[in-house]
Amino acid sequence: MTQDETSVCARFVRKLPALAFLTLASGYGCGSPAPTGLFAGSSELGNAGGAVLGSGGSGTAGGSSDGGSGLVGGGGGGGVAALGGGSSGGAGGALSAGAPNGGSSSGGVSAGGVSAGGGGGASEPSACDGKLVKPPALVADFEQGVAGWLGYMDNMAAPVTSSTPGAALTLHAATFSGGSAMISGMYFRMPCRDVSDFDGISFWGRSEGTSAVRFLAVIPKTDPNPGGDCAAPMKCSDHPGKPFSFGPEWVLYHAAWSELKQLGFGSMASFSGVINAVLWINDGPVDHFDFSIDQVSFYNGAAPTP
Repeated sequence: MTQDETSVCARFVRKLPALAFLTLASGYGCGSPAPTGLFAGSSELGNAGGAVLGSGGSGTAGGSSDGGSGLVGGGGGGGVAALGGGSSGGAGGALSAGAPNGGSSSGGVSAGGVSAGGGGGASEPSACDGKLVKPPALVADFEQGVAGWLGYMDNMAAPVTSSTPGAALTLHAATFSGGSAMISGMYFRMPCRDVSDFDGISFWGRSEGTSAVRFLAVIPKTDPNPGGDCAAPMKCSDHPGKPFSFGPEWVLYHAAWSELKQLGFGSMASFSGVINAVLWINDGPVDHFDFSIDQVSFYNGAAPTP
């Protein structure tokens, strides 16, 4: 990592240690080695490649045993470059290095890949090619429990629990609580879900006291491979999101896809209508936290009102 990259990373870490879906629990990826992680491995708490927020290490949900990666961190080394390039293993390459109408660009070479001029270049491949699934609008109402919802605190798994009452006269909600943590969050995997028919996501939220909570949409371009398309470990997991301030009362929140923004520490990527997971994180280090969400749904058209 260059001196400039380290400076940017350090500034980000001081602001917040966002995600599984940010950097290393040990140094937040600012040139430090990766700890054992949560989101990379074939089994919960397995020992299979990837880290919660960085590169290398071992972890749990998502990724594979040979240098895979997790929702919140970079994966192990190697692999075919996800963005551009025609080289098998290069990092980068031009997305469309050829001239628009045939002919060749000046050299056609860009950071690890050579494009074959003409036609404007081919679209970049994705881990979700041929795997897209259109989901229903309702993500979770938690009336039947919290199966499939997972949490993490630093490099350890943390439980998501069912709580009562829920929002808007419902019986149950999902609660995430714990003590001191540099990075922490709760998430639900939705690999290769095509949400292009929707305009955003809505959910009810509350907390004990006031909590800074950030919603993040884990998209293929920021999700480390093999589950996602990001092949540069130190540049992954800068997922687009939106910050919120939870309070003691249930409030209906929403985030339009057009509102989601990256923090800026990773590779630039725009939301293109496909997600791999939804994630809510504590927006910075915490001494104690206790927040809940309920009635998580995608919406189209105008944002819903209570």
